[in-house]
Amino acid sequence: LTPRFEEAGGKPDANRNDNRTKMSSKESHRLNELGEELVTKKRKIGRGSGMRYYQAANYKIKRVLRDKKPLKHPPTMKSHLMEKMFEVERRETLAATVIQSFWHKYLIVKQMQENTRKGAKIKVIQALVRGMITRKWLALWYKNRFLMIVQWQARCRRHL
Repeated sequence: LTPRFEEAGGKPDANRNDNRTKMSSKESHRLNELGEELVTKKRKIGRGSGMRYYQAANYKIKRVLRDKKPLKHPPTMKSHLMEKMFEVERRETLAATVIQSFWHKYLIVKQMQENTRKGAKIKVIQALVRGMITRKWLALWYKNRFLMIVQWQARCRRHL
């Protein structure tokens, strides 16, 4: 038997893709044995056969699988345990709601106190500004009043 990837001279062709370079020595040996079996139409059985590699691998696999124990299923939840879990979840949710409502109320009270303090400061500032504006307008009013009195007196004296 001449394998198809060898030339007639028995040497591999340099231009062809040689699959033997990618095979291990065991695979190459088994390929040659299978080729001989096809030509002679006989099957070799015994120690020289390439099957011993596969038999050894199968033996190792069987040994590993024989020593393995089957997987155990995880325990299932009982209904009373689920009830306890739900009760704990309900209590935690209720506690969180109570805590959040108290925190919210605290923040509201704190904000109101802050606004009250700011409001008191604003009232003081507004009173000061109103006083300044009133004094300014009052001074202007007195000045205008005095000028008008003088003008009316001059007009009245002109006619007398």
